[in-house]
Amino acid sequence: WGSRSPFKIDTYALGVTLQLTLLGEDGGRRRDVNKKGPMMLPLHISEAENMEMLGHLRDNGRLSREAHDLLVDHLLCYDQRKRRCLSDPKVQGHPFFLRELGCSDLQDFLLSRGKGSCSSGETSLMQWVLPSRSSSKTLAKALDSPKTKKGRSSMVSRSSRS
Repeated sequence: WGSRSPFKIDTYALGVTLQLTLLGEDGGRRRDVNKKGPMMLPLHISEAENMEMLGHLRDNGRLSREAHDLLVDHLLCYDQRKRRCLSDPKVQGHPFFLRELGCSDLQDFLLSRGKGSCSSGETSLMQWVLPSRSSSKTLAKALDSPKTKKGRSSMVSRSSRS
C-alpha cells in the first residue's frame, strides 16, 4: 500500500456512502445500473467543489451542522494525512453519530449482539439498517421512493430542528 492507508480508504468510502445516504440526489446521482437496478452514485467533482456544495446544503438547512462537520472535517478529506481513521475517538464520539443513532457508545452500538446502548430501543446497527430477507426487492422499492431520491431528510435535518 505504500503511503496509502487501507483504513483511511475505508473512512473515505464511509464518507461517500454517508453523503449519498443523507443527501440522495442532492449529493449524488441516481442511475439505473445494468443487472443491478437503481443506484445512487457519487458525483464526479473535485474536493473543493464537493466541500462548497456541502457548505451550501448546510447553509440552506439541507444538511445538519453535525453531518457537515463529520463529512468535511473527518471523513472526506482527499489528503489521507488530514483524514481520520474510523477508530479515531473524534469519529466514534462525533455528535452526529451519537445523536442520530440515539446511543452513547458508537462502538457498542455497531458491534453489540442484542445488548446495544441505544436509547431508541434498537439493539444493533445491523437490525436498524438491514431489511428483511426480501432485501433486494425492498431496497429497490426504497431507492425508487421519493424520500430516498431526496435523501434521508429526517436524519439530516433532525438535529437542525432542535
